[in-house]
This record gives sequence, structure tokens and C-alpha cells, in this order.
Amino acid sequence: MASVTEEDCGAVDHFHSAVQLRQYDHATIWHPFRGRGHAATVFTVGQAPELLELDWGGPHALVIRYPNDSRYPEEFRCQSQWQDVQIKCVPFVPDYSKPVAKMPPVKRWTW
Repeated sequence: MASVTEEDCGAVDHFHSAVQLRQYDHATIWHPFRGRGHAATVFTVGQAPELLELDWGGPHALVIRYPNDSRYPEEFRCQSQWQDVQIKCVPFVPDYSKPVAKMPPVKRWTW
């Protein structure tokens, strides 16, 4: 399983997005705390999470597409393999004139 996450540090900070991989099996689905291993971060970038595109090219091949205009190159990291999964990171020139994908609503709590 692959998932995209964002670390939100507030309005004065930029985006911190990451892709994690977790081994998928029936134990993970029915008993999340008994799944095999923990999630491994295989990609990080200073971009908004909705700009990242994940595509499984097969059961052991993940393609991560990301905008190549990040102002924070020190945050970029792309791991080429995790366990038996080959990972390919492909930059693209973003078209900001198009609307980006809808993200689920963010749940926030006030103390």
C-alpha cells in the first residue's frame, strides 16, 4: 500500500509531503496493529500533497510523479527500492492554470 501524507506546520511554513509504503496483507486490513512491519517513507518533497501522483505499474513497481519546481531542494529524497518494490520518481512541469485534485477535509481541534 502507498499513501501520501502532509506535515502541516502552520501558515508560516511551507508544505512537507511524503510517500509511505506498507506491506499489504489480510492481517494489515483486519488488524492494523498486527500487520507486517511499519510504514517506510520512500519519498519526501517540499510540495503540496495534492500535486503528487502515485501509479502502480505492477505489484512491485511504483511511479511517483511530482512537480519539479520545489523551492526547497534540500527536502527532496527519492528511494529507488523498498523491499521488493522498485520506485521511480518522475518530475513534471506543473500547470498551475488547472485546478488541482480535491483533498479530503482536514479535521482540526481547538483546545
